[in-house]
Amino acid sequence: METRRNTVLALAILLLLLCGCKRKQEGCDTAELRFDNLIGMTQARLQEAEIRESLWSHWRTRKCGKLLTKWISKEGKETDVLYEVKLLPASTLVMVITTNRASYGYQGQVFWHEVSKDDVYSVERIRPDNSCSLNTNSKVEVLPENVILSGAEYCLRFRGWGNEVVSVF
Repeated sequence: METRRNTVLALAILLLLLCGCKRKQEGCDTAELRFDNLIGMTQARLQEAEIRESLWSHWRTRKCGKLLTKWISKEGKETDVLYEVKLLPASTLVMVITTNRASYGYQGQVFWHEVSKDDVYSVERIRPDNSCSLNTNSKVEVLPENVILSGAEYCLRFRGWGNEVVSVF
């Protein structure tokens, strides 16, 4: 009888935790930005800096959020990158970066393909030696978390489960 009561109690606690997590996720911030050849390079760099600041802010404050960026090339090819900062039930913070690319049929049909989906467990602000397009030999300076900087002054380095570098933005 007592074992049954403990099992019911454990299930009730688990349900409360899952419901609480669901409520937190529902209150997430969402945003969408579009990059194409209609905006100038100055405006594009300002928007990229805003994206970095937003992602860093959500990561540091452990606040869930979604940011969809739409990148359209001069040729009209579209690539969507979705950044989702999630707080999992065990208070684990994860960012899921999903990249989808469009291809086009001969009659104008649009076919979406998932190019990559990466789970990020660590985000670092870095100052690279030249630009945010890094390779494995690039030297970087990892910036302290408490230093206040604008998004134009740093790049974000995303690391996966095995501490491998997933990407840099």
